Amino acid sequence: MAGAYGQSTVAPDPMSAATTAQARVRSCAAPLPELDGSRRALASALHWQGSAASDRPAMLPWETLGNASTPDGTRITLRRRGHEFLLLADGRSLMPSTITGSEQALATVGCRNLAVVRGARVLIGGLGMGFSVRAALDVLPQEATIVVAELVPEVRDWNEQWLGHLAGHPLRDPRVHVAIGDALRVVRAEVGGFDAILLDVDNGPAEFAADGNDALYGRAGLHSIRRALRPRGVLAVWSAWDDRRFARRLESLGFAVTVERVRSHGRRGARHYIYRAVPRT
Repeated sequence: MAGAYGQSTVAPDPMSAATTAQARVRSCAAPLPELDGSRRALASALHWQGSAASDRPAMLPWETLGNASTPDGTRITLRRRGHEFLLLADGRSLMPSTITGSEQALATVGCRNLAVVRGARVLIGGLGMGFSVRAALDVLPQEATIVVAELVPEVRDWNEQWLGHLAGHPLRDPRVHVAIGDALRVVRAEVGGFDAILLDVDNGPAEFAADGNDALYGRAGLHSIRRALRPRGVLAVWSAWDDRRFARRLESLGFAVTVERVRSHGRRGARHYIYRAVPRT
């Protein structure tokens, strides 16, 4: 959720279990707005609506807590059902609170060599529900700094009002600073400013679904990211798919690239991909 959000229309979706390998998994025990095709799946068949409606207990309805808009007009919505929260972009699932493994993996992969780096500075593209920020805080030393580039100010407000408890209130940590605006703008303003840059925008580099994603993941954006990294700095990018074209693009710009396959929910759920790219010396 850094520089852009996916766009689409709303439609009911019965969610076939066959989509599980393509998406961010979330548990569903009642109908939801249609989820983004690359991020939808089931946490477990036990959560699916396999029994007849008459056999199921009544489910709590989804409650809308807030709406906001990105600069390009994408409508961002925060909903709650019981203890669950869901962020949507134009009615499609952007981030559930129940399945967070790959968001946390993004931070641990990108920051794992920074635990002993004094004065480490990390840029996280997109606040979301704070899970990547929390995972980074758990790795980084006390004198580190995390800059979170969040495009939508209401998302910061929602974290402070509704979502903070989900990830242990990461915005209360003095190491965290939220910069309202596009991640690419922050990148271009800080040459040599970061030991790690962590990006989870839309569904990854192959999903140029909203204005700005191609600018971030295209050659010009990646060149700016390379310039923003300190020596031995790390770029980590979340993706819903194994995107070999993106890996080749990184390599052509002088990055050494490794791909880590992670699960969306512990050892279960959909497989996602973290691209870890380090500039060659």
